[in-house]
Amino acid sequence: MIKAIVIIIVIIAIGFLAYWLFQSETGLGQACLSSGGEVSTSLCCKTAADFPNLCLIGACGCSPQDSHEVKVCICPENYCFDGESCVVQGASLGPDPLNTTYSIESESITLKDGYAEKEIVPGAASKIKVGVFGGLSYEDLNGDELEDGVLILTYNAGGSGTFYYIAASLQDQGGYKGTDAVLLGDRISPKDIQIEEGVITVNYADRYPWEPLTATTTVNKTKSLEVKQEELQEILGKNLSQETALELAKEEWGECEECDSLEVSVLDGKDGAWYVQAIYDGLRDDSIEAEKKIATAHYVDEAWELGETLVEEQKCYRGHQDFSTEPCL
Repeated sequence: MIKAIVIIIVIIAIGFLAYWLFQSETGLGQACLSSGGEVSTSLCCKTAADFPNLCLIGACGCSPQDSHEVKVCICPENYCFDGESCVVQGASLGPDPLNTTYSIESESITLKDGYAEKEIVPGAASKIKVGVFGGLSYEDLNGDELEDGVLILTYNAGGSGTFYYIAASLQDQGGYKGTDAVLLGDRISPKDIQIEEGVITVNYADRYPWEPLTATTTVNKTKSLEVKQEELQEILGKNLSQETALELAKEEWGECEECDSLEVSVLDGKDGAWYVQAIYDGLRDDSIEAEKKIATAHYVDEAWELGETLVEEQKCYRGHQDFSTEPCL
């Protein structure tokens, strides 16, 4: 019996090995081998598929907890795998930030005069369209005394959404090399880019997290980034914990003394815009079943505090059963 189990395990292992070798010998694996590379495995970002573009910055530069194992192509010295074959290292460099290659969600996008089109699938009518929003900003981002470029990219894959990303183009002696692009948001309104001592600050307008994408962009947000190890990384601010949000809600709106439950949530928290939502449910009231309140939250003088209350709605025992500003009967 034990012998039979061992034989089954060996057969399964051989099957997996054969499948891996088959995959390595076909498609991108074959392209890797045909161009002088060797197929191996490596920890790369969770968004990366097998055989990522290793000529770009950041495809396999995520932390271990944000990575998974994929097949990669190891090219000879001074060569790198560009997603199709082993090419001379630096071949992905462009003459300027408007004519080089960037990575958007682990997908290589090469701009030509600030624009790129790419088929979503071969033969499909819909195409991915990438362009540059606004102008370019130049500053030394990595301390090598060469001016690097910063720009905002728009990304549309044929749907209703237009996604905005910020990216950097790092100057080398042979040209410019694009970084991974960092998402700002869908259908936002970019305002400006400021660079000071290597820190990039992009200002833009967005919506409240409870508003639809059709709403006007009225919420001012700021994202700060810097280049580390040739990667564009976001500089994160203070984090508002669930426990702190609960205490803030109780201080501002009171304990749940006349209700069955109090549910407090932290909303958004992206790019400095924090909100605390409190729902007092099962109110001991003849008409109002629950109340919902949402306020801004700010980190001031090393402490969190609630700001303006933006939403005050109620749910009724009789009348409207959803939260609304309409009074209950």
